Amino acid sequence: MLQFIALGYLLTKWSTGYLWTETDTNVTFHNLTSHYLDKNGANLSFSRICTKLNHIKDGIFRRDKMTLPILYTLRQCPYAIRARLGLRLAEQEIDIRDISLTDKPAEMLSITPKGTVPLLVLSNGDYIDESLSIMVWALNQHDPHNLLLADSTHLFTDMINLIARNDCKYIAALEHYKADIRYHNSDSMIYRNLCQSFLDDLELRLNKHRFFMCDHPSLADYAILPFIRQFSHVERQWFRHAPYPKLKAWLEQHYQDPIFSQVMKKKTLWQSEASTPSSYYETV
Repeated sequence: MLQFIALGYLLTKWSTGYLWTETDTNVTFHNLTSHYLDKNGANLSFSRICTKLNHIKDGIFRRDKMTLPILYTLRQCPYAIRARLGLRLAEQEIDIRDISLTDKPAEMLSITPKGTVPLLVLSNGDYIDESLSIMVWALNQHDPHNLLLADSTHLFTDMINLIARNDCKYIAALEHYKADIRYHNSDSMIYRNLCQSFLDDLELRLNKHRFFMCDHPSLADYAILPFIRQFSHVERQWFRHAPYPKLKAWLEQHYQDPIFSQVMKKKTLWQSEASTPSSYYETV
Protein backbone atom coordinates (compact mmCIF):
# COMPACT_ATOMS: atom_id res chain seq x y z
CA MET A 1 0.00 0.00 0.00
CA LEU A 2 2.81 2.44 0.86
CA GLN A 3 4.32 1.92 -2.58
CA PHE A 4 1.03 3.02 -4.18
CA ILE A 5 0.89 6.06 -1.91
CA ALA A 6 4.46 6.92 -2.92
CA LEU A 7 3.56 6.55 -6.60
CA GLY A 8 0.57 8.86 -6.30
CA TYR A 9 2.61 11.38 -4.35
CA LEU A 10 5.42 11.41 -6.89
CA LEU A 11 3.13 11.63 -9.91
CA THR A 12 1.33 14.56 -8.27
CA LYS A 13 4.61 16.35 -7.59
CA TRP A 14 5.80 15.65 -11.12
CA SER A 15 2.60 16.89 -12.73
CA THR A 16 2.73 20.13 -10.73
CA GLY A 17 6.30 20.81 -11.78
CA TYR A 18 7.90 20.09 -8.41
CA LEU A 19 10.29 17.55 -9.87
CA TRP A 20 12.72 19.66 -11.83
CA THR A 21 15.65 18.54 -13.87
CA GLU A 22 19.38 18.11 -13.92
CA THR A 23 19.91 20.70 -16.67
CA ASP A 24 16.84 20.86 -18.93
CA THR A 25 15.19 17.44 -18.63
CA ASN A 26 12.79 16.13 -16.01
CA VAL A 27 14.14 13.94 -13.24
CA THR A 28 11.70 11.05 -13.45
CA PHE A 29 11.30 9.97 -9.85
CA HIS A 30 8.17 8.13 -10.96
CA ASN A 31 10.60 6.03 -13.04
CA LEU A 32 12.16 4.79 -9.81
CA THR A 33 8.73 4.04 -8.36
CA SER A 34 7.57 2.15 -11.44
CA HIS A 35 10.69 -0.03 -11.42
CA TYR A 36 10.23 -0.67 -7.72
CA LEU A 37 6.63 -1.75 -8.19
CA ASP A 38 7.57 -4.06 -11.05
CA LYS A 39 10.24 -5.67 -8.91
CA ASN A 40 7.71 -6.43 -6.20
CA GLY A 41 5.00 -7.67 -8.52
CA ALA A 42 2.56 -4.84 -7.94
CA ASN A 43 -0.33 -3.90 -10.23
CA LEU A 44 1.05 -3.63 -13.76
CA SER A 45 -1.40 -0.89 -14.70
CA PHE A 46 0.55 1.51 -12.48
CA SER A 47 3.79 0.38 -14.09
CA ARG A 48 2.38 0.84 -17.58
CA ILE A 49 1.25 4.36 -16.73
CA CYS A 50 4.74 5.21 -15.50
CA THR A 51 6.36 3.60 -18.54
CA LYS A 52 4.24 5.74 -20.85
CA LEU A 53 5.19 8.82 -18.87
CA ASN A 54 8.85 7.91 -19.10
CA HIS A 55 8.67 7.70 -22.88
CA ILE A 56 6.70 10.93 -23.10
CA LYS A 57 9.31 12.69 -20.96
CA ASP A 58 12.11 11.42 -23.22
CA GLY A 59 13.83 9.34 -20.57
CA ILE A 60 14.46 6.22 -22.68
CA PHE A 61 14.53 5.87 -26.46
CA ARG A 62 14.84 2.97 -28.87
CA ARG A 63 18.06 2.63 -30.86
CA ASP A 64 19.87 -0.11 -32.77
CA LYS A 65 20.84 -3.17 -30.77
CA MET A 66 24.34 -3.62 -29.39
CA THR A 67 26.07 -5.90 -26.92
CA LEU A 68 27.77 -4.30 -23.91
CA PRO A 69 26.04 -1.19 -22.50
CA ILE A 70 27.98 2.04 -23.10
CA LEU A 71 28.24 4.97 -20.70
CA TYR A 72 29.39 8.32 -22.06
CA THR A 73 30.66 10.25 -19.07
CA LEU A 74 32.70 13.19 -17.81
CA ARG A 75 34.97 12.45 -14.86
CA GLN A 76 34.17 15.45 -12.63
CA CYS A 77 30.52 16.02 -13.57
CA PRO A 78 28.41 15.28 -10.45
CA TYR A 79 25.59 13.79 -12.53
CA ALA A 80 28.06 11.51 -14.29
CA ILE A 81 29.63 10.54 -10.96
CA ARG A 82 26.16 9.65 -9.71
CA ALA A 83 25.54 7.42 -12.72
CA ARG A 84 28.91 5.68 -12.41
CA LEU A 85 28.29 5.04 -8.72
CA GLY A 86 24.94 3.42 -9.47
CA LEU A 87 26.41 1.18 -12.16
CA ARG A 88 29.36 0.15 -10.00
CA LEU A 89 27.21 -0.54 -6.93
CA ALA A 90 24.96 -2.68 -9.11
CA GLU A 91 28.04 -4.55 -10.38
CA GLN A 92 27.17 -3.87 -14.01
CA GLU A 93 29.80 -4.43 -16.67
CA ILE A 94 29.83 -1.30 -18.79
CA ASP A 95 31.94 0.13 -21.59
CA ILE A 96 33.03 3.43 -20.02
CA ARG A 97 33.73 6.24 -22.48
CA ASP A 98 35.19 9.39 -20.93
CA ILE A 99 34.67 12.32 -23.25
CA SER A 100 35.43 16.01 -23.56
CA LEU A 101 32.42 18.30 -23.90
CA THR A 102 34.46 20.52 -26.21
CA ASP A 103 34.98 17.60 -28.60
CA LYS A 104 31.92 15.36 -28.35
CA PRO A 105 32.25 12.09 -30.28
CA ALA A 106 30.11 11.71 -33.38
CA GLU A 107 29.01 8.29 -32.09
CA MET A 108 27.50 9.92 -29.01
CA LEU A 109 25.76 12.69 -30.96
CA SER A 110 24.32 10.13 -33.38
CA ILE A 111 22.46 8.56 -30.45
CA THR A 112 20.97 11.87 -29.31
CA PRO A 113 21.86 15.42 -30.40
CA LYS A 114 21.30 16.58 -26.81
CA GLY A 115 24.99 15.92 -26.20
CA THR A 116 24.92 15.82 -22.39
CA VAL A 117 26.39 13.36 -19.91
CA PRO A 118 25.76 10.90 -18.48
CA LEU A 119 24.38 8.96 -21.41
CA LEU A 120 23.85 5.22 -21.04
CA VAL A 121 23.20 3.22 -24.20
CA LEU A 122 21.70 -0.14 -23.30
CA SER A 123 22.36 -3.49 -24.94
CA ASN A 124 18.82 -3.61 -26.34
CA GLY A 125 19.28 -0.27 -28.10
CA ASP A 126 17.47 1.98 -25.61
CA TYR A 127 19.26 4.90 -24.03
CA ILE A 128 18.90 6.72 -20.71
CA ASP A 129 20.14 10.30 -20.33
CA GLU A 130 19.22 11.09 -16.73
CA SER A 131 21.60 10.18 -13.92
CA LEU A 132 18.98 9.08 -11.41
CA SER A 133 17.23 6.92 -14.00
CA ILE A 134 20.57 5.28 -14.77
CA MET A 135 21.05 4.46 -11.08
CA VAL A 136 17.56 3.00 -10.85
CA TRP A 137 17.96 0.95 -14.02
CA ALA A 138 21.23 -0.51 -12.73
CA LEU A 139 19.90 -1.31 -9.27
CA ASN A 140 16.88 -3.02 -10.72
CA GLN A 141 19.25 -5.35 -12.55
CA HIS A 142 21.09 -6.13 -9.31
CA ASP A 143 20.93 -4.48 -5.89
CA PRO A 144 23.36 -6.43 -3.68
CA HIS A 145 23.51 -3.68 -1.05
CA ASN A 146 19.71 -3.15 -0.86
CA LEU A 147 20.06 0.51 -1.81
CA LEU A 148 16.42 0.62 -2.90
CA LEU A 149 15.36 -0.40 0.63
CA ALA A 150 13.24 -3.26 -0.65
CA ASP A 151 12.69 -4.51 2.90
CA SER A 152 11.88 -1.06 4.34
CA THR A 153 8.88 0.28 2.45
CA HIS A 154 8.13 2.77 5.24
CA LEU A 155 11.37 4.58 4.31
CA PHE A 156 10.79 4.55 0.58
CA THR A 157 8.73 7.75 0.24
CA ASP A 158 11.05 9.66 2.57
CA MET A 159 14.07 8.54 0.53
CA ILE A 160 12.52 9.72 -2.74
CA ASN A 161 11.46 13.01 -1.22
CA LEU A 162 14.99 13.62 0.09
CA ILE A 163 16.47 13.03 -3.37
CA ALA A 164 13.82 15.37 -4.82
CA ARG A 165 14.81 18.11 -2.39
CA ASN A 166 18.43 17.66 -3.42
CA ASP A 167 17.67 17.78 -7.14
CA CYS A 168 14.98 20.45 -7.05
CA LYS A 169 16.08 23.02 -4.50
CA TYR A 170 19.56 22.32 -3.16
CA ILE A 171 21.29 21.98 -6.54
CA ALA A 172 19.73 25.24 -7.79
CA ALA A 173 21.11 27.07 -4.75
CA LEU A 174 24.47 25.31 -5.14
CA GLU A 175 24.82 26.48 -8.74
CA HIS A 176 24.22 30.09 -7.68
CA TYR A 177 26.62 29.71 -4.76
CA LYS A 178 29.41 28.37 -7.00
CA ALA A 179 28.92 31.13 -9.57
CA ASP A 180 28.81 33.90 -6.94
CA ILE A 181 32.04 32.72 -5.33
CA ARG A 182 33.75 32.37 -8.69
CA TYR A 183 32.77 35.88 -9.78
CA HIS A 184 33.06 37.47 -6.30
CA ASN A 185 29.37 38.29 -6.10
CA SER A 186 28.14 39.57 -2.76
CA ASP A 187 25.08 37.29 -2.95
CA SER A 188 27.19 34.22 -2.23
CA MET A 189 26.22 34.19 1.45
CA ILE A 190 22.52 34.10 0.54
CA TYR A 191 22.92 31.00 -1.58
CA ARG A 192 25.32 29.35 0.84
CA ASN A 193 22.68 29.77 3.54
CA LEU A 194 20.08 28.21 1.25
CA CYS A 195 22.39 25.25 0.75
CA GLN A 196 22.93 25.03 4.48
CA SER A 197 19.23 24.55 5.14
CA PHE A 198 19.52 21.24 3.29
CA LEU A 199 22.84 20.36 4.95
CA ASP A 200 21.26 21.02 8.36
CA ASP A 201 18.67 18.34 7.62
CA LEU A 202 21.36 15.88 6.51
CA GLU A 203 23.36 16.53 9.68
CA LEU A 204 20.27 15.91 11.78
CA ARG A 205 19.66 12.62 9.98
CA LEU A 206 23.24 11.54 10.58
CA ASN A 207 22.85 12.28 14.27
CA LYS A 208 20.15 9.60 14.32
CA HIS A 209 21.81 6.91 12.19
CA ARG A 210 24.99 6.27 10.22
CA PHE A 211 23.52 7.14 6.83
CA PHE A 212 20.74 9.40 5.58
CA MET A 213 17.92 6.88 5.84
CA CYS A 214 19.12 4.23 8.28
CA ASP A 215 22.28 2.48 9.48
CA HIS A 216 23.24 1.26 6.02
CA PRO A 217 23.60 3.23 2.77
CA SER A 218 20.63 3.77 0.48
CA LEU A 219 20.08 5.22 -2.96
CA ALA A 220 19.79 8.65 -1.30
CA ASP A 221 23.35 8.55 0.05
CA TYR A 222 24.90 7.86 -3.34
CA ALA A 223 22.53 10.10 -5.32
CA ILE A 224 23.33 13.07 -3.07
CA LEU A 225 27.05 12.37 -2.49
CA PRO A 226 28.43 14.09 -5.65
CA PHE A 227 26.65 17.32 -4.79
CA ILE A 228 27.83 17.43 -1.17
CA ARG A 229 31.33 16.84 -2.53
CA GLN A 230 30.83 19.75 -4.91
CA PHE A 231 29.63 22.03 -2.12
CA SER A 232 32.68 21.15 0.01
CA HIS A 233 34.97 22.30 -2.81
CA VAL A 234 33.47 25.78 -3.24
CA GLU A 235 35.02 27.30 -0.09
CA ARG A 236 37.24 24.54 1.23
CA GLN A 237 38.53 26.37 4.28
CA TRP A 238 35.05 27.48 5.31
CA PHE A 239 33.74 23.94 4.94
CA ARG A 240 36.56 22.53 7.07
CA HIS A 241 35.33 24.66 9.97
CA ALA A 242 31.59 24.37 9.19
CA PRO A 243 29.33 22.96 11.94
CA TYR A 244 28.75 19.63 10.18
CA PRO A 245 30.89 17.03 11.96
CA LYS A 246 28.63 14.11 11.06
CA LEU A 247 28.28 15.16 7.43
CA LYS A 248 32.03 15.65 7.05
CA ALA A 249 32.66 12.22 8.57
CA TRP A 250 30.05 10.73 6.20
CA LEU A 251 31.79 12.39 3.26
CA GLU A 252 35.21 11.16 4.35
CA GLN A 253 33.84 7.64 4.77
CA HIS A 254 32.73 7.67 1.13
CA TYR A 255 36.08 9.06 0.00
CA GLN A 256 37.81 6.12 1.70
CA ASP A 257 35.48 3.60 0.06
CA PRO A 258 37.24 1.73 -2.80
CA ILE A 259 34.06 2.03 -4.86
CA PHE A 260 34.38 5.82 -4.92
CA SER A 261 38.05 5.56 -5.90
CA GLN A 262 37.13 3.21 -8.74
CA VAL A 263 34.45 5.47 -10.21
CA MET A 264 36.75 8.51 -9.95
CA LYS A 265 39.73 6.80 -11.60
CA LYS A 266 41.10 8.92 -14.41
CA LYS A 267 40.82 7.31 -17.85
CA THR A 268 42.07 8.22 -21.28
CA LEU A 269 39.53 10.21 -23.25
CA TRP A 270 37.57 8.04 -25.66
CA GLN A 271 37.98 9.16 -29.28
CA SER A 272 36.44 6.63 -31.65
CA GLU A 273 35.00 3.14 -32.04
CA ALA A 274 38.54 1.87 -32.53
CA SER A 275 39.39 2.77 -28.93
CA THR A 276 39.80 -0.03 -26.40
CA PRO A 277 36.80 -0.14 -24.03
CA SER A 278 37.58 0.64 -20.37
CA SER A 279 35.35 -1.40 -18.08
CA TYR A 280 34.76 -1.25 -14.35
CA TYR A 281 35.99 -4.85 -14.32
CA GLU A 282 39.67 -4.37 -15.10
CA THR A 283 42.33 -7.05 -14.85
CA VAL A 284 44.72 -6.38 -11.99
